[in-house]
Amino acid sequence: MIFSRQGKGTTEKQRLVDTREAFNLWDILRSKYLVIDKLNIWQQVVHDKDYMIILTGLIRALEENIAILEQELKKYSITAPDRHRAAVSHPGTVQMLTDEFMAQETFLYLQEHVENLLKSFRTSVSSRVVPQCLLWHYPSHRTVRTGLVHGSW
Repeated sequence: MIFSRQGKGTTEKQRLVDTREAFNLWDILRSKYLVIDKLNIWQQVVHDKDYMIILTGLIRALEENIAILEQELKKYSITAPDRHRAAVSHPGTVQMLTDEFMAQETFLYLQEHVENLLKSFRTSVSSRVVPQCLLWHYPSHRTVRTGLVHGSW
């Protein structure tokens, strides 16, 4: 199945994405929604002020990426996944979530996300638009890394 981009006219060649590329975009957006929910919960229980700054900057970068992905999905008439799947309040005990645990989970997410982007980039063969959209997400991770190292948040 191929999804076509809604163009201005029939004279302009429509850009197409296949189902694999459509799923890649949808899956990346879904993972960003889930991690945003998790980070919002963690923001309520974090103790370390520096880690709070990191979480705030990471959430801001993810929100920018989400806006890009939502626009890209809209171009191809692909239905986006549900945005809010988790409640943003934390019903459990705060002692379960240490700052170290949350930092390790954040680091694992960033590693998995880069791997997911690379896999999606490699499998996007029928379109040049999808790999370009995926490359837009790399600078945000570079920004996150720079913010972590240089404290520019």
